[in-house]
Amino acid sequence: MSAEDRGRTARSILFKNIDVLTGDGGVLYNANVVVSGGVIAYVGTEMPESGGVIQRVVPGRGRVLMPGLVNAHTHVPMTAMRGYADDVPLSRWLSEFIFPVEDRLDARAARVCAEIAAAEMIRSGTVSFSDQYFFCDEIARTAAETGLKANISRGTVGGPDFDRATDARLRENVALYDQWNGYDGGRIRVDFAVHAEYTSVPAVWEAVADEANARGAGITFHLSETKGEQERCLEKYGETPTALFEKAGLLGPRTVAAHGVWCSPEDLAILARTGTSVCHCPCSNLKLGSGIAPVKRMLEAGINVCLGTDGAASNNSLDMFGEMKTAALLAKGAELDPTVLPAPTAAAMAAVNGARSQGRETCGLIREGYDADLILVNTRTASLTPNHEPYSTAVYAAVGKDVEMTMVNGRILYEQGDLKTLDWERVRAEFFAYAAPKLFRS
Repeated sequence: MSAEDRGRTARSILFKNIDVLTGDGGVLYNANVVVSGGVIAYVGTEMPESGGVIQRVVPGRGRVLMPGLVNAHTHVPMTAMRGYADDVPLSRWLSEFIFPVEDRLDARAARVCAEIAAAEMIRSGTVSFSDQYFFCDEIARTAAETGLKANISRGTVGGPDFDRATDARLRENVALYDQWNGYDGGRIRVDFAVHAEYTSVPAVWEAVADEANARGAGITFHLSETKGEQERCLEKYGETPTALFEKAGLLGPRTVAAHGVWCSPEDLAILARTGTSVCHCPCSNLKLGSGIAPVKRMLEAGINVCLGTDGAASNNSLDMFGEMKTAALLAKGAELDPTVLPAPTAAAMAAVNGARSQGRETCGLIREGYDADLILVNTRTASLTPNHEPYSTAVYAAVGKDVEMTMVNGRILYEQGDLKTLDWERVRAEFFAYAAPKLFRS
């Protein structure tokens, strides 16, 4: 971090007379929050006695302060394919559209597409993301330069000829770990990844588990996303992907399983027992016709359920407000019960649960001593008026464009239309001048 950045992070800011969603279901009305040195120094309804010299006061009238959102499963370079292949079956979507474009992807194109994603996430209140893809150096550089937090992994695939000593993908993940893990005090972390059961073999699972566990690193993978995936695994191995991954050593408190749509009750018991998190991606699962994850049963089992957008190609949006609302409504509809997944629970899934899935234990809540990863929502707009209950407003009414400020570690990345760490016009021009012609040439 540059001296200039450290100076910006160390500034003391007072959010004065503001309604606060603490992130654990609590609401403080007309409260004061002080940010100093990149952390939350004070939260309360009184004026703080100390907390350093206040260099800026942000008036809270007509605003809500809430924890920044965590996109716990995405593939940021896939912004290139936003809207490119909609309303087609999953097999055709992959083979005829997505894979051919990915074959033309290079580092320069991946970088600008990651920057598009960073701009969208910052603008809509996301402060941290977990990504599994390739060209991971470009994703890491984008996170480093834009100020976002990130957990990044290189998805590993492989067949019967897989050799852990020479496999290029696994070696890329190791090199990524050596170069980027712990960057800027842990703002960037590197996890290890199996792409999925159906794109790999037991030797891959065991190798990834060994590499991750030897370093104390996180692990991520796609799990039981489709009915066909679950059924074919049972036919092939006589066991579910969850059971197989547990035997391979992939499950545990630092593991995040994306989707889990078709997990059986026995699978959920395994995930709960091992402390494995599940990232629910409701919009992507609906768009691709994958099904509805059993979120109510996951929560009842004690699983840490977080939220993710998946890639923009299978969602069209990286707006985590949309995921909160969709998750809450989908659970109510699936269970025929309007009390399922209330607004505070959805908000926790999008913030503190996501932070926990990333191994970030002092993130995701507005609490003294926690990282100052905060977003300011403008509730003075017509669509958010009146604001009877702030959690309901945030989950059921707000959208990313209602975010007025995004802050990570006390540093303001976005405020009132201004991206502070990214030149949007340069990024947009680069996409159309280079990435678009390369990726979508006839």
